[in-house]
Amino acid sequence: MERVTPKVLKQVRQDIKDALASVEDKHGIVFDFNNISYGDDHFSLRLKANVGSDVSEIAKKDWNKYAVLFGLTEDDFGATFKYGGETYKIVGIKPRSKKYPLIVENEKGKKYKMPVDAFK
Repeated sequence: MERVTPKVLKQVRQDIKDALASVEDKHGIVFDFNNISYGDDHFSLRLKANVGSDVSEIAKKDWNKYAVLFGLTEDDFGATFKYGGETYKIVGIKPRSKKYPLIVENEKGKKYKMPVDAFK
């Protein structure tokens, strides 16, 4: 990487999230990092770990709190839907992400962010 750009940071963010997924599963925690500040030759982020007896319990609690902001109901949590020829299950929500607030999981267990319109 020669220079830090928003495009590079988007990929780095996803790579970090993917790398932390096994740690989340192993320890029953959910990592969250929202804002990344950067300059031409550096970047920094704040990592937050949400601890709970069950990761899905944390996700459900967040869902119940924020789903209504996106025109969704509590019952939509865990729903499956088809998008782009694949089946996805709603497993969480990122309320600060206005463009891609849904956290979904495909049949292979890989998680993605999606817009609400993908579900509706």
